[in-house]
Amino acid sequence: MSMKDENIKKREGGRLWRNGSFTLMWTSVAASGFGDRMMMLAALVLLGGYVADAQQVSIQAQIQFFFFLPYVLLSVGGGWLADHLPRKWLLLACDEFRGVLLFLGFWLVYDVTGTGAIPEAYHWQVLGILFLVGVFAAVFNPTRNAIVPQVVPLRQLQAANALVLSITVIASMIGQVAGGKIIDPDQASTVRFGLLVGAGFYLISGSFFAFLRVKQHALALEVEDHGTAIDIKYAKRKPRSYKQAVSYIRGHGRIVRLILLNMMIWAGAMVVYNAVLSLTKLNYGFLEIGMTDQERLFRFTVLSAGVGFGMLGGAGVMAWIQTRRESDVTLMVSLVMTGLSIALLGACRNYWVALVFAFGVGVFGNMAIVSIATMLQSLSPNYMRGRVMGMNAMLNTTTNVLVNLVIWQTPNADEMIVWSLYPLGGLLVVMGVWIGLKLMKRGDMPAGITNLSLHVLRLFTMVWYRLRWEGRHHVPREGGAILSSNHTVAIDPFLIQCVCPRFVRWVMWDQFKVRLLWPLWLMTRPIEVSLDGTDGGRVRKMIKSVNRGDILGMFPEGGLQRDHRELQEFEAGVALVARRTGAPVVPVWISETTRSKWMIWHILLPCRAVVKFGEPFVVGKEMETEDALKLVREKMIELSEDV
Repeated sequence: MSMKDENIKKREGGRLWRNGSFTLMWTSVAASGFGDRMMMLAALVLLGGYVADAQQVSIQAQIQFFFFLPYVLLSVGGGWLADHLPRKWLLLACDEFRGVLLFLGFWLVYDVTGTGAIPEAYHWQVLGILFLVGVFAAVFNPTRNAIVPQVVPLRQLQAANALVLSITVIASMIGQVAGGKIIDPDQASTVRFGLLVGAGFYLISGSFFAFLRVKQHALALEVEDHGTAIDIKYAKRKPRSYKQAVSYIRGHGRIVRLILLNMMIWAGAMVVYNAVLSLTKLNYGFLEIGMTDQERLFRFTVLSAGVGFGMLGGAGVMAWIQTRRESDVTLMVSLVMTGLSIALLGACRNYWVALVFAFGVGVFGNMAIVSIATMLQSLSPNYMRGRVMGMNAMLNTTTNVLVNLVIWQTPNADEMIVWSLYPLGGLLVVMGVWIGLKLMKRGDMPAGITNLSLHVLRLFTMVWYRLRWEGRHHVPREGGAILSSNHTVAIDPFLIQCVCPRFVRWVMWDQFKVRLLWPLWLMTRPIEVSLDGTDGGRVRKMIKSVNRGDILGMFPEGGLQRDHRELQEFEAGVALVARRTGAPVVPVWISETTRSKWMIWHILLPCRAVVKFGEPFVVGKEMETEDALKLVREKMIELSEDV
C-alpha cells in the first residue's frame, strides 16, 4: 500500500469534518452553486423578466430550458468521461470553463447602459451562454456524484451526500439573496457586476479540486505459484461501455424504480422553482400595493431562500439519521410530507405563512433527494457508478427540459403554474403511500401493517438508540429456536426484534399487557405468563410455538435490571422449554442502554445500544432444571465478556 493510500485509509477512520479532501470538495461545490444563482438572476433581468407585463414564469422556464438542455444531450457522455478520466481533473476543467463563459457574458454586456433588459435581437447571446454553461454542468454533476464514494468511506456516504447538498443549498441561498440585492433590473451596471462575481466564484471553485485526494480502487490480482517463483498479473479492467451500464440497470429493478422516482421529484422541483416567482407576483398582493420591481425580486429570492433553508434543514436531518438502512421509510415519509407542503404553499395567501410551507417543501424534498442519491450510489459498483449517475442525470434533466418547455409555451403560465401545484402535491402523496404499501409486503410478518411498523421501528431504533449488532448470523434461518437475553430496559424486545432476521414471539408478564397498547399486542402476539405460578398451560403454549418452528424470545431474569447491569436470578421457564423441545438456544447480550429506575426514560432517552448474538447450543433432555439454567447463564456471561 502506498503512503498516499495509507493516509487516505487513516483519514477514513476519523470524523467527516476532519476529512480534508471532502472539505475541499464541498467548498468547491458551494462556490459553484453561488455562481449558478448569480447567473440565473442576471439572465432573468437581461431577458426582460422585469419589463412591464412580462410573463416572468415563461421567461424563467426559457432560461431553465436552455441551461438544462445539454444535460439531455451530454449527461450520458459526462458519466462515460467520469469512468474514463481522472474525476477530480474533470471537475476542475468544468468549473474553470464555466467561469470563462460567464466572464464572456460580462464582456458582451460591458457597454450596455440604462436598464438591465437587452433588446430581443441579442437574447440569443444570453441563451447561448446559458447553453454552454449547461454543457459543462452536464459533465460536472455525474462526475461529482461518482467521486463522493472515493473521498469518504461508505459508512459516511449518506452524511456526506446530505452535507454536500446542504452546503450547496447554503451557497445557492446566499447567491440568490445576494443577487437580489446586487442586481437592480433598472441598472445594467449591476447586472454586469453580478456576472463578474459569478465568474469569479466558478474560477475559484474549480481550483480547489486540484488538491483533492481520492481513493483509487485496486485492480484484482491473478497469482500463479510455480514453486520457485510467484507471478503476479493484474486482471484486465472490466469493459466500460454504456451498453453494459444499460444492461446492468435493466437487470436491477430497484435502480430503475429509483431513477423513475428521481425524475418525478426533480420535475416537481422545477415546477415549484418556477411557481415561486409566480406566487410572489399573484398570491400576496404585492402588485396591488405598488411594490417596485427590485422589491418583488428580493421577495422572490427570500421565498426561494425559504425553500433553500428547508433543504438545509432536510440535509441536516439526513446527516443526523446517518444510517443507509431503511431508506425506504425515510423516502415514504418525505414524499407524503413534500406533497402536502406543496399543496399548502399553492393555497396560501399570506407571504409569511408561505415561508413556512416553502421551508417544509425544502426539508422533505431534500430528504427524498438524499435518500434516492444514497441508494443509487450504494447499489452501483464503482467501475459503473459514473455511467449510472450519468444516465440518472440525463433522464432527470430530460424531464426538467420537457417541463420547462411546456411552461415556456403555456399561455398565461403565471396563473396556470400555481394551479399545477395541487395535482403535483397529490401525486407525491400517492407515491409515498405506494412505497408504504410495498413495505407492507416486504417482510416475514403475517400482517402487512406489522411489516410496515417493523420497518419504521427499525429506523427509529437505529437513529434514536444508535442500535448496533453483532453475530445475528447465529440465529437459525428456519426451525424453532429460543433467544435467551439479559433484560436491561423496557425497550429490549424492540431492540432485539429490529436486528433479528426472523419474527420473535416474546414471553411477557400478563400485568404489562395493558389495553391501551392493544394494536401492539395484536401485531406481536406475545405469550403471557402470570406471577402467581399458574403457568402450566402457558409453558405448553411456549413449547408448542417452538415445535411449530417459531423463534421464542425469553428474558430468564423475569424483570428489568433498570439502573444496574448484573444478571439476576433466572426463572425456570427457559430451561423447561429448551429441555422439552430440544431446540437450539441462542444467547443474546444487550449493552449500552439507558440506566434509569424509571421505564419512561428507557424509551425517551437516546443511547448507543448494542445487541450481540452468541453461538447456539442445545440443552440435553436428561439435564436437571438447575443444571440447564446454569448452562444458559454461563453461555450468556461468556457472551457478555466478548462485547
